[in-house]
Amino acid sequence: DPEKELSFYIEAAVLGSDIGAFEAAVLIEQSVANDSDLPIEALIYYRQAAASISAAQLKMAELYYEGTNQVIDRDMVKGSYYLKRAIRQGNDEAEVYASEISYDGLYGFEVDQSEAITSLTGNNSIAAFEFLEKKAKEGDADALEMLAVKYILNPSLSSRSEGLVSEEVLYRVSNSWMEVYFLS
Repeated sequence: DPEKELSFYIEAAVLGSDIGAFEAAVLIEQSVANDSDLPIEALIYYRQAAASISAAQLKMAELYYEGTNQVIDRDMVKGSYYLKRAIRQGNDEAEVYASEISYDGLYGFEVDQSEAITSLTGNNSIAAFEFLEKKAKEGDADALEMLAVKYILNPSLSSRSEGLVSEEVLYRVSNSWMEVYFLS
């Protein structure tokens, strides 16, 4: 019963549970998924959960970076604050989101692809692969090479990547990696 579930999470949030607040916010947001505005009640619970839950901090960062019609105005300072907190707690998706901002220069930030590439290289989360696959499909050479490197290091990572990473790219990237290996 979704209504009972929500009422239990709200009760937990009222009693100070950040997990209860986060789950309540998610349920409220999902209940109006077709609507473009985030309900104020969901925002209140996300804000409470952001005290300790990195997924809530990431959500708050996205809300402040992107702004939501009448609920939140765009605020780069607050967005950066929440994003840095989520990254410090080890949230891979937050790191990928920060890399995407650096890579594409979203939300008025300067493009810093080298910083983004450094961050994405060590990140093996699903979000990192999805971002790289999206960029590779758009023809981005750096993303294609990074995808090839990840595929070479672990061929079982993603069968979806196989179609993007051609034999030629794999050969070129693996040869350059072998050169670095022998030189070191």
